[in-house]
Amino acid sequence: MSYNLLNLASQVRWRAPESTGQNSSVVGETVYYADGSTGVVASPVQSIPHWELGERYQHFGARAYDPLTCTFMQTDPLAEKYYGVSPYAYCAGNPVMFVDPDGLYPVVFIETKKLGHAFIATINNNGITVFTYGRTGFVPDYFHNNNIKNNWPFGEGVLTIYKNEDAIAYLNDRIAHDIHYSIFVFDGDDEMISEYYNDLFEKGSLVKEGKSAGNPCSRVVSQYNLAYNNCVTTTLRCLAAGKIDVVSERGTLFLSPAETISEIVKSNKAIETYFGDEAKEFINGLQSEE
Repeated sequence: MSYNLLNLASQVRWRAPESTGQNSSVVGETVYYADGSTGVVASPVQSIPHWELGERYQHFGARAYDPLTCTFMQTDPLAEKYYGVSPYAYCAGNPVMFVDPDGLYPVVFIETKKLGHAFIATINNNGITVFTYGRTGFVPDYFHNNNIKNNWPFGEGVLTIYKNEDAIAYLNDRIAHDIHYSIFVFDGDDEMISEYYNDLFEKGSLVKEGKSAGNPCSRVVSQYNLAYNNCVTTTLRCLAAGKIDVVSERGTLFLSPAETISEIVKSNKAIETYFGDEAKEFINGLQSEE
């Protein structure tokens, strides 16, 4: 016959035999860890975790997690982008606000100079991939005026995909022209974003005229329209495909890059934001890693 001794949560903490005198001893002890798991103490110096017969660690994509110590056993593969956060932290130390299923993320770049531009990059273990859409194919020259042609609101919509070194070169080219950026990091599905753009690319056709003519990284995927099918609307549709919805009831019609920044900020969906010099440092950081 034995007795169960409970803790304050009414959980069995010790199991002791019926007393036979002053030499009675505890025959079993259960410990409760912060993550909700339990372990059985067979003696004062030996602990037998509940998962002893199985694998100790739980795998979360990019890293393995130790439920006994409540810590990750490897550093975040993207830790160099967050010097102010421990490489062993989860969700920047704020799991109440954020989730991070695989430790990877999509990034939205929004240029605010002149008419502006918006595009997406995915940054993960496979490297950096830039997806950019714009009016860089055939543009009609009705007035035989280059200034009008360069600002014409219609034309072939071209999707260009740059990877790794080419992606860095593209970003570097944007920096070299002193273009001002706002950058938003999202906790979305970068694989779904890649699939969305890759599907558009595969269904597209070669670019025969315009700025992107002959570029093997470019395909004509649609007809560009400044009002409703531009770099901003394409970026927002892709975000939605990656389960990141940042558009209010207004929708995407006539959203300028500056208005898009406002929509994203109001949505409170970005887990990190970079403006001005911070954005430039972020891009420089990507280049230094390559």
